[in-house]
Amino acid sequence: MKFKVGDVVRCIKKYSNNIKVGMTGTIVHYMGVGNIGIEWNEPISTGHDCERHCTHNKGYYVPHIHIELLNINWRDIL
Repeated sequence: MKFKVGDVVRCIKKYSNNIKVGMTGTIVHYMGVGNIGIEWNEPISTGHDCERHCTHNKGYYVPHIHIELLNINWRDIL
């Protein structure tokens, strides 16, 4: 799998009524094949804490086909 815990990702395909295209977050957990726990950068109305891996109401599991890895150059930020 190309994703790992700590990766910053963006939603590229709507998932349920809560996860919309363009939302960003950080991978915090894996749950089964292809289900990735993400702490989104904004609260989710039916969000949770991804089994205590993130802030309550900001976590949501999505299939890997709904996200893409964001290439962040930390040197540009720091």
